[in-house]
Amino acid sequence: MPLGSSKALSHPAPMTTVWRTALLLLVFIAAESQAQSSLPPEVQADILKTRIVDALSKQNVKGALLAFDQYRQLKVAMPPALLFLEAKAAWVNMDAARAFNALEEFLKVAPREGDQYKRALALYPEYQARAAEVQRKLDEQRQAAEAAKLAAVLQQVPMMLAALQANMVSIPGGALQMGSASGYQDEKPVHTVNIKPFMLGKYEVTFEQYDVFATATGRPLPDDSGWGRGKRPVIEVSWDDAQAFVAWLNQQSGLKFRLPSEAEWEYAARAGSTTDYPWGKTFDASKANGQGTSTALVGSFPPNAFGLHDLIGNVWEWTQDCWNDTYTGAPSDGSAWLSGECSRRVERGGAWNYDAANLRVSIRGRNVTTHRNDNLGFRLAQDQ
Repeated sequence: MPLGSSKALSHPAPMTTVWRTALLLLVFIAAESQAQSSLPPEVQADILKTRIVDALSKQNVKGALLAFDQYRQLKVAMPPALLFLEAKAAWVNMDAARAFNALEEFLKVAPREGDQYKRALALYPEYQARAAEVQRKLDEQRQAAEAAKLAAVLQQVPMMLAALQANMVSIPGGALQMGSASGYQDEKPVHTVNIKPFMLGKYEVTFEQYDVFATATGRPLPDDSGWGRGKRPVIEVSWDDAQAFVAWLNQQSGLKFRLPSEAEWEYAARAGSTTDYPWGKTFDASKANGQGTSTALVGSFPPNAFGLHDLIGNVWEWTQDCWNDTYTGAPSDGSAWLSGECSRRVERGGAWNYDAANLRVSIRGRNVTTHRNDNLGFRLAQDQ
């Protein structure tokens, strides 16, 4: 049997009377709804008033509340008498919050004379107390659920820290010819930097790791653009977010994580190479995630000579350095350049949506420290 095919029945199954009746009823309701929606909102409101009164006269409270919902969707002001009926119906239906809200609405717009107003005033304390009690219980349930979620997340912290530390790669010291004589102006001048040994993350920080931090600290989870979370690189994180993550990691672990300096980043990305790309002179789509449609799982592409993945493409990576338009005056010891335009910080590596020319190992980017994007993440470094 071909894949995707299914065996046909030799005779169609008979439609039962019940199903035929239900289908006709649905057709009738749809036709009635379409006809009613062509009427002016005020006329539709009058029809719904009749339905509400009819439903309540038959003690069909749920039917009446459904009609009230439809009435509110019309954006037509509800008469005070109808608000009072909604409050009473919701109370009977044990929906204290809705009953109290409708009663409050009634008291705001109803004439202060008359029996309904007096009855509403008499009911107000009871409705208010019951609504407050319901809200208190809901708050307790929400807080308990949040506490349970937080406890579960905190249990993951030791494992996350251990995994992060296990994936820190020792990078030997050495000399770097940083920049490109044939690149953009901000990649010049080519200059010698002496790099001390340090540690760098084998992979970019993932959603799996960042989400533990965000949940534990009550921060909003960054959007994943619909691509998934888990072991994809975290995106939509600013330089400030990355620094907060680092500070939290250090507090939890007693270690000293940080962002890499720009010089450390380029030294690690080149891994001894001197060409435009760590693997050679031309871009190779089998070696890095570039010119694509989304991020890739970290480690999806081969490591470089230092055993590091995804330094080219996938996501831009924040570094410690302040932005400077050229390398004139840059530190020669591999430390972060902490003078210049420090409201903007340096990004390196290009990203999944960049062309080959902008995936060269020497390419530089910059953005304000609050900037977030779906092609921007980071990786961790440590002193050695």
